[in-house]
Amino acid sequence: VDQPCCQEHELYFRLLAAGKRFRYDDASGAVYRRFANGSLSTRNPSLVRRERLKIEQRLEDHLTAIGALTPQRQWAINQGRFEMARSAWNQDRVEARAILSTIVAPQQFQPEGAAAPPLYRMAFRLFGFEIAERIATFRRGALRSLIEPQAKRLPNVAD
Repeated sequence: VDQPCCQEHELYFRLLAAGKRFRYDDASGAVYRRFANGSLSTRNPSLVRRERLKIEQRLEDHLTAIGALTPQRQWAINQGRFEMARSAWNQDRVEARAILSTIVAPQQFQPEGAAAPPLYRMAFRLFGFEIAERIATFRRGALRSLIEPQAKRLPNVAD
């Protein structure tokens, strides 16, 4: 398969589809090479999101076909879609909305984890994705405006 990116996602899907078993081990690590000209994920994040969505759709279809799409697995797939929608929001809101529309049973989905800190989760629950994103964007801008003037006043270490 010609896989321009998301090779690790494709590998996990192929292993799962082949009936292989694996488990999470938080003691393990990985090596990620970075190049001076960047990686595909930094040069074309929209392509990365599209490829990852394709893989996640194949995963969802496979799990459905074998009767193994549990509510927990559906939530995990939805969480991945939510995280991609969040990453797209500041670059392309049309893309973010399209990604969000792929979440199954969106009225029941509640995001968690680092991509949805407690205040964001509350805004998401009360107002939905778009308002939560607008609040998060405003909050980031406000924090940036507080921090940047302070950074300009810091003395240069070399002085």
